[in-house]
Amino acid sequence: MAGDMAAALAAFDNRPALLAGVPPAQQPEAEQLLDELFAKLKQLELAVKTQQPDFVGVRIADSLKRIADLELLQAPGLSFSLPREYASRPYLAGRAIVQLTVEKADGSLAFVDNLNGGLSKQGTVLLTLDGYSAPISAGNFVVNVLDGLYNNKPLQMQQNQQQWHGCLRPIQASYASVITPGNSVQPRPPIPLENLPAGTFDPLYRLPLDVQSGELPVLPLSIAGAVSMTHLPDTESFLSGDEWFIYKFDKQQAGLSGLSFDEGTFGVFGYVTDGMAVVTKLQTGDTIVSAEVVSGLERLVRPEAGSNGSSS
Repeated sequence: MAGDMAAALAAFDNRPALLAGVPPAQQPEAEQLLDELFAKLKQLELAVKTQQPDFVGVRIADSLKRIADLELLQAPGLSFSLPREYASRPYLAGRAIVQLTVEKADGSLAFVDNLNGGLSKQGTVLLTLDGYSAPISAGNFVVNVLDGLYNNKPLQMQQNQQQWHGCLRPIQASYASVITPGNSVQPRPPIPLENLPAGTFDPLYRLPLDVQSGELPVLPLSIAGAVSMTHLPDTESFLSGDEWFIYKFDKQQAGLSGLSFDEGTFGVFGYVTDGMAVVTKLQTGDTIVSAEVVSGLERLVRPEAGSNGSSS
């Protein structure tokens, strides 16, 4: 490992090569990330030399986080073209983070305030949306958030054998998933089922994956905190344009393969990356007080408006 560390640090002698592909507007951010990465690698080098395995694991995680952020800056758009029939739809050409502020229906102090300490009546959940793998689904969700569709929205808990919104294909899990109802007065247009199969170049549309034959999605449903839109009645090919859910996967209630029975039939477009402890405390009647895009809005493309981002 000491030899690997020396080679990694030597790569910083050619910083321009490490910054290749970063757009000019993102150069300052990339330079800062590179400085942080160098500092983390120096700390990792020290942990390796002093043979402290616990610190080695932490420093590797810190370093990989900076590398991942730098790689995102070097990937300014999608590596594939959307199908012609969906070319006019909004899509997310990268990643974005949405912050949900939730509150218990009874106003109880149920959540830990990590910033100020103590308990709070409101909790925060961060959703990381992956437009690289599910651009239409993620873009649709971002537009809904920008339109305030989920502000002051009551939540529902989904249980086995129940149906949501008249859906004829409920989730088969016997544990709860957090459902956010859509706009029942004027529902948003449906979106196609969108899955990127592992080992393929671009997403597959309108067709469930054949998981039993080994066709697995890059963004699996079989993870606690997976985020997807719900199915529409009478179809497996299209999903609701506004109603979505957070999947509370539990391996103890999965199939023999360890996967959800619904794997490949829903189009996952993101995950809860902070706040699952908050999600586990939510019950029917609790409310999303607000939903906002806190980063990545510049990755939203709205072709019908001829421009990008919230200004379109």
